[in-house]
Amino acid sequence: MSNEGNSSSPAPTRQSPQLSPATLRRSQGNPGSAEIDASEDETLPFSTEDVDQSREYRPVATKSEPPCPEDINRPRNNNLGPPTILTDVAVVIFPVAVIVFVIMLWRLDGARVGDKLGAWQNAVIILATLFPILFASIIGRLMFQVARWKLEKGASLVTLEQLIGSRTVGSTLFTIFQFRTTNALAGVLLVVWVFSPLGAQAFLRALDSKHQAEYQPVNVTYLDNLGPSSFYGSSWPNAPGDSLYRIRFGSLATKYVLLVTAPKATKIDRVDLWGNVRIPFLDPKATAWQNVSTNPDEVQYSSLVGIPVAYPGTGNVSFTMESSYINLELQETRRFLVQTSDSGDAANITSNLFSKTPIPNGTWHGYPPDRGDRGPLYQWAIAVDRFIDDVWDEGLENESPSSQMRSRSVLGSPSMFTNETDIIVRPSRILLQLLLPLTGIRRSNILDVVFRISQKYVESQVDCWHSSGRQKCKVVAQRPSKIPHAPEQISELSFPSVVKLLSNQMPAASAREVGGFVDPSIYYLKDPNFEKVDSKTEVDIEDLDPLVLSVRFGQLLNTYAALGHVPDSPTNISSLEPNTTTIQDSSTFSEVFVISEPWIIICLFSSLVLLVGGILSIVFVHLTCGPEILGYVSTTVRSSRFIELDPKTVWLDSSDLSKEIKAMRIQYGFTMDGSVAGERAVAIGRQENQRPFKSPATVG
Repeated sequence: MSNEGNSSSPAPTRQSPQLSPATLRRSQGNPGSAEIDASEDETLPFSTEDVDQSREYRPVATKSEPPCPEDINRPRNNNLGPPTILTDVAVVIFPVAVIVFVIMLWRLDGARVGDKLGAWQNAVIILATLFPILFASIIGRLMFQVARWKLEKGASLVTLEQLIGSRTVGSTLFTIFQFRTTNALAGVLLVVWVFSPLGAQAFLRALDSKHQAEYQPVNVTYLDNLGPSSFYGSSWPNAPGDSLYRIRFGSLATKYVLLVTAPKATKIDRVDLWGNVRIPFLDPKATAWQNVSTNPDEVQYSSLVGIPVAYPGTGNVSFTMESSYINLELQETRRFLVQTSDSGDAANITSNLFSKTPIPNGTWHGYPPDRGDRGPLYQWAIAVDRFIDDVWDEGLENESPSSQMRSRSVLGSPSMFTNETDIIVRPSRILLQLLLPLTGIRRSNILDVVFRISQKYVESQVDCWHSSGRQKCKVVAQRPSKIPHAPEQISELSFPSVVKLLSNQMPAASAREVGGFVDPSIYYLKDPNFEKVDSKTEVDIEDLDPLVLSVRFGQLLNTYAALGHVPDSPTNISSLEPNTTTIQDSSTFSEVFVISEPWIIICLFSSLVLLVGGILSIVFVHLTCGPEILGYVSTTVRSSRFIELDPKTVWLDSSDLSKEIKAMRIQYGFTMDGSVAGERAVAIGRQENQRPFKSPATVG
């Protein structure tokens, strides 16, 4: 029955049914109640007449209670409980550990990596993954405790919503947009939370590595090929039957043939078979530094043998080297074919010069292919038409062997003319005479090729390093030498004693006579890499291109001449005389840690924000007196007037309260307040006393 109307007579009453302790009452004026038309009373589980309206609502905490009562109803100080203390310790220890890690990471800058790079990279990745989680845990706790403290002191609802809603980066942004808050607190929260993703990214970008050179001075020693050749003078016996003569020239011939017949990969390499650096031909038009091509097929080396270089240690060294080589310029080519019967017009080579018989310049001096009635007939020969005057060699051959060795340090090399003036110098020429026999015919075609001789002086930039336990070097740039030298017309071949041994022994190095297999030197002129040797071993006169002979024969000539500088061992640097020693910086490349200073500063600042947040969270935890009630479902039970709780739970934190009543089933829906007949309340109550919003009785 409804209570509406102005009748003064009291409404009839009846005995109220027995209510359980869990039955909830609503006080008058409750803002959460919703009045519903009396016509819908039949949808309620019971009527207002069933409610004892004489009973009044007794709140759990009354205004007469003190803020922090010290009575038996408060079993403990929650702020000093073990979980709180352990959490307080953790929110300080973890940020301090992160700061220590950042400092250790910063100190790695410039340190050698060794085998530690992988471990540090893994540690950084793990920390970058955990940092946002740790940041959300500590700063989220700070936001919660500040909201709790503000609630006890009194604060606007929007402030509490901002604080309690700022537990992560995403929730902070969502709360700001949800409540349209553009106050200072929103700015502070954004600034604080931006260090969560920024700190994680900073960790990932702070650590790197690079290869860095460490320098120390070392002595670099290399063979000075500007000095005299060992062919000069009479330091080697002249008698062909002498054993020492045979041993030395036999060793030289073996090395020469080995270099000439080496595979292509060796011939185009930057070093020779023994690791000695090879000097490329310098561009005749070069006046300044020119880089050497990195494509090995494009580089023409002046010799098949290189210059020995040695230095202590295994570091990298860059230095400049002075060297020279014989340069040939093609002048003329003459062919004398068997069919034309004009082979008698071929150049006449005489060896009379070496017997001191006066022979004028302009005639060819050397050893001819035919070495006499009892001698072999070699497949090729060389001769030179101009030499220095005998006055430069006067008295040398009459000296003792020890005196000859001392004289050789200043004689027998073009460098002896460096400081000479008023010298009349005319260009010298060298003749290459080839005997190319026809198949089935004992007579041979003859090819005479004449080259102009000059001595080129170059300065080379050399880089050396160690790889797989071996020293490797390469020429990276070249330019014409800038120091004084003798005129280019004076070369190693300007000395009669040098030409004597070279013209005698170089064609005989492979000991190939006419009628036998083709000489490797002649085949080199046709095919330097011996790539077609399987298809055709003979060399016809048409197979030789005069345009490339100056380069290929120049390489052969410089190879044999260079071996004359180092007749014993191309690798024993201590036996090389003369040599040049220069002090250079040796660089050892090692991998070092690189720490990005901007990113590591962000890492440190983010960690400090984390530490400050942890300390402040401890402060605000212990500034509060009341229990934790924000952010828990049990808070709705605590504040609901439709659920009675044990008075002893008044000081429990919401987390502890949830544990106490975890079995209670609650529901948000329609409930009934008996204080006003015909009214139904929308509130949270025990499930058995609630009616859901969408029950069949209320739909439609």
